[in-house]
Amino acid sequence: MSKTINEVANLLKENFENRTSNDGENFVTCSEGILKEFIREVHDEQLPDNFIHQTIQNCIESVADGRTDINGILEDVTADIYTEDLVKWSSSNLNRISIINDVLCENQIEDFNELLQIAQSREIEEICYATLSFLTGEAENTPANEEYDYE
Repeated sequence: MSKTINEVANLLKENFENRTSNDGENFVTCSEGILKEFIREVHDEQLPDNFIHQTIQNCIESVADGRTDINGILEDVTADIYTEDLVKWSSSNLNRISIINDVLCENQIEDFNELLQIAQSREIEEICYATLSFLTGEAENTPANEEYDYE
């Protein structure tokens, strides 16, 4: 028998640390180990992005709190509602322009805020799917009676 994804998530969530930069911005860091390797994979050779770190942290916390399916996780990990936060998200990484353009092409959207919310939701969903897959793999590879080694 293997560990559950909830057990693995509960152990991994301890690897996150919330900090504040010198300019007052909150950001998430993660200790070295398999979780940090996964986070690097999700970044897909891009520079570190706090939105990705926060989304993975929120997803892992959702699973640690008992969620086991993507729909439940996405109820916990949602897009921003304030325009300022959405604009900040969209401008923090130039690759997000392609997500926004895809959403614009696929939908009849006339509201800027709605466009950014849908685009951000799409990125959140992709990150949460990857995180759930990562947790499932880690759980399947860790026998229930063994300590989970996240180093």
